[in-house]
Amino acid sequence: MIEPPLIRFVVCVGDVCDREGSGSVLHERLSEALDVDFGKGIAAGEIACVRRSCLRHCSQGVPMLRIEPSGEVYADPDIDLMLDLVEEALAG
Repeated sequence: MIEPPLIRFVVCVGDVCDREGSGSVLHERLSEALDVDFGKGIAAGEIACVRRSCLRHCSQGVPMLRIEPSGEVYADPDIDLMLDLVEEALAG
């Protein structure tokens, strides 16, 4: 059985969150930052960053991100904060 990632970032790229490409940019920036700081964790399947067409947490045109398995949702999240969360999850 394949174990699910320890932490997965789900970036919304639906019509509202990806208005003017902001959701796609968030996904790209977070993916790049995770690869730089936690490339081994990604390769080991402990960390994932994926896109979804809608998270059902629409805000006013800012990208939304859900963290699994906790279910926490962030509007226009700070990349550094997300990296800190990964570090905590891996240490925990």
